[in-house]
Amino acid sequence: MTPFIVAIVLIVAAALAYFLLKPDIVTVPEEERVIIYRLGRFDRVAGPGLVLLSRDIDVVQRRFSTRNEPQNVAVDGLMMYGIPVGLTINLWCRYDPVRAAGGDRARLRDLAQFSEAERHEQLAVLLREALVRHMNALEQRAPLPPTATVVDMIVPILPGVPTCVEILQGAQRDLVRTLPALGLYLDADHPLVITNLRLPEDMSKGFSRGRAAALLRMQLPDLPDSMMVHMLESIEGLAPLRIQEIRQVGNAVGAATEARWTDEDGTMVRVSLAAGTPPTQERAARPAEAAADPPAPTAPHLSHEDLRLLKRVPREPAETRRVA
Repeated sequence: MTPFIVAIVLIVAAALAYFLLKPDIVTVPEEERVIIYRLGRFDRVAGPGLVLLSRDIDVVQRRFSTRNEPQNVAVDGLMMYGIPVGLTINLWCRYDPVRAAGGDRARLRDLAQFSEAERHEQLAVLLREALVRHMNALEQRAPLPPTATVVDMIVPILPGVPTCVEILQGAQRDLVRTLPALGLYLDADHPLVITNLRLPEDMSKGFSRGRAAALLRMQLPDLPDSMMVHMLESIEGLAPLRIQEIRQVGNAVGAATEARWTDEDGTMVRVSLAAGTPPTQERAARPAEAAADPPAPTAPHLSHEDLRLLKRVPREPAETRRVA
């Protein structure tokens, strides 16, 4: 084989290698990472910046965000003093499988195989375990008497109540310890917040916003007005809270805060957020009804003097009425 032919073969082989193995370049943003599979197997987590991929060999299997971001997690099947409740918790966390693996490649591979939906589902499981643990601890530490009402059983889990704050803080401490098993890291600077409280349907039907406000005010006389409104808005199953006005009534010495909204039966509810003041209700103003038709004019009444003034009009002769 002559040197010329050898050179041609080498050039063709180099060209084929270039086109077959030419790397692809992927740009990964600062707040994202990519999971790369090579020939169907997990290879690495890469980014941010420029990432080189071998053509037809490396594949970006999925992307994930590394931002510290809020999530709303729904947890059902909870019990508070025998009352079934469901909660929606808002929390902040970030996903960092590389940090959670700590250099263990097998561990990193397992974490990288979780989808976002699977991580969210497991997050809800760990959150439920933490809430159940601290809600049971509260029931054992502060049992209610047999004469306790339904409101007494619900109040400890309402947003802003000290017992609720205690439960959420305990659950947050547990999540700081347990979430790294999923590659998640909780942001302790953002406390857990209840955004929605779900009661059984038969129980929520027996309450109105006005009644709930009055009962909560009797149970929590020192609760700030803004927190009272937040509680009423967070209870699901009651009629929508369409607050129309929050104002100060009374003079500067005896001023009290009054909230107004339209309740589920169409009545206007006025609730003074001062302690021990029951709600008052009035029928909401309806659209102005169409004005009735004006009465038909009546015939004028003629007196005897009016009749005397009338003159007889002679009838036209029959001949002039004939048509020619």
